[in-house]
Amino acid sequence: SGGLSGAIGSIALNAGYIEEEGFSSFDGGAEADGFEQFYLTGRGRLAVSDNFAVVANGRYADSKLDIDGFAPPTFAFGDTNERQDSRDLSGRLGVEWDYQGALQFRAGFAHADIERDLINLDFGTDPFFSTDGTSNRAEAFARYEIADRWKLDAGGDYEWTRFSDGFLVAKAEIRSAHSLLTFQSLNDGYGEVIVSAGARIDDHSEFGSEVSLGASGLWEFADGWRVRASYGEGFKTPTLFQLLSNFGNTALQPARSKAYDAGISFTGERVQAAVSVFRRDTNNLIDFVSCFGRTVAICDNRPFGTYDNVGQARAQGFEVELAVSPIDDLRVQAVYSYLDAENRSAGSANLGNRLARRPDNTVTFSADWKSPLAGLNLGADLRMVGDSFDDAGNFTRLDGYVLTDIRAALPFDENVELFGRIENLFDEQYQTAAGFGTQGRAAFVGLRASL
Repeated sequence: SGGLSGAIGSIALNAGYIEEEGFSSFDGGAEADGFEQFYLTGRGRLAVSDNFAVVANGRYADSKLDIDGFAPPTFAFGDTNERQDSRDLSGRLGVEWDYQGALQFRAGFAHADIERDLINLDFGTDPFFSTDGTSNRAEAFARYEIADRWKLDAGGDYEWTRFSDGFLVAKAEIRSAHSLLTFQSLNDGYGEVIVSAGARIDDHSEFGSEVSLGASGLWEFADGWRVRASYGEGFKTPTLFQLLSNFGNTALQPARSKAYDAGISFTGERVQAAVSVFRRDTNNLIDFVSCFGRTVAICDNRPFGTYDNVGQARAQGFEVELAVSPIDDLRVQAVYSYLDAENRSAGSANLGNRLARRPDNTVTFSADWKSPLAGLNLGADLRMVGDSFDDAGNFTRLDGYVLTDIRAALPFDENVELFGRIENLFDEQYQTAAGFGTQGRAAFVGLRASL
């Protein structure tokens, strides 16, 4: 990697190559499914004047991923000599303008193109299935300081998407506009109040228009203590991939949601703590249906699984966070999350069931220490995840698991750093989707350098 910067602009380039032996995609498979990727990224900024700049970024990646599949005649999931080749190209060109801090404006045009080929190496290197998805997006955003305490954010975008699998071509256009009005008290410390309210309209060429509202508030009622609350509505249309790919379902409908959350937090010199509660009610939640070992109607001719709507779903719970720095160079943190995600579709055979692949309980402990030995940084994470179900019918249970990661970084100077980490230190065997393998113990070592 490397870069240059000066008074009128900067440019940075980064290129890399990744090769991993990997692990079997099929749990219990006899061969590892590896991964190989070459990538190139770049970004640049040109200051045309004191308050106007042109910005650009881009990325290209060429990847090869070994996969397992569903071989005839049984079409049971298992080891196959298959590979997915991907080529990703994306970039954005934009402008930024700041008028005396009172008006800030940015606009740009972004393009993304993703091509994927599925290849069975037992029959050569010609793909047996290919997809190509593109997206073009024009966007503009502005922030206006109405007065000392008031800000108005507004913007809009127009996106054109296209999907092709060699047999069909589908297109969609998505237009949206939004505005957000924010009031912030002039108090920098105790007594600070921030209140905002906004609206968004989305218009989809296939699914029509929808207006979504939102509001939030924060109050620092004592030194270091804050309470907050928010309400938001969501509108999500199915992507062309969810509709038309080999996982697709053309009967999908847009998902609509209403979400609420509230919390209280404390920030002190060496202690940070927070408690929050949340609820989200969704109509027509778009969810993935696993067809591994299942014969229900939606899985007919869909051994890979598919997407479907959950008529009504509710996800609610709470989260507790605590971080302590007993000394300057040590930080210890713990986060506990409880999630109750339930199918609430009246008349559904799955009424009252837990939503698939959403564990109830998750606990994460982490610690980071900067040692006095040459600035060596050491860290560790312990993540405990509870049981869940793989399917909407709650027939296949996924057992909980515990993962431990450790990491270290040694800086030689401000531009060069040697780093390493070990993931899944104790080689835990677990699944996040039934029948699919997960990474065992893995070690990574690298060198970061900047110019």
